[in-house]
Amino acid sequence: MKFKDLLQTWEDTAYDYYSKFSDKEIENLYAEWFGNSIDHYPEMERGQMTDELIEDEYSYRKQDNAYELKNAIINYKIYHNA
Repeated sequence: MKFKDLLQTWEDTAYDYYSKFSDKEIENLYAEWFGNSIDHYPEMERGQMTDELIEDEYSYRKQDNAYELKNAIINYKIYHNA
């Protein structure tokens, strides 16, 4: 599998993973990831937060090697099904 395809699989898996969280959990993850209270982003919707979480992590995942990326996909799937 090409690395580009792995990145797409990771992104699809990440969206599936985040879709299982409640609105409050997404807000907390967003605040934790970006280091600000969610009150700092009062007008943001869940979809925007999810998109930004994935977009930001994607920039890090592009630097992973294939093994690390596959491992991240597996971990998301494990947590997704738990």
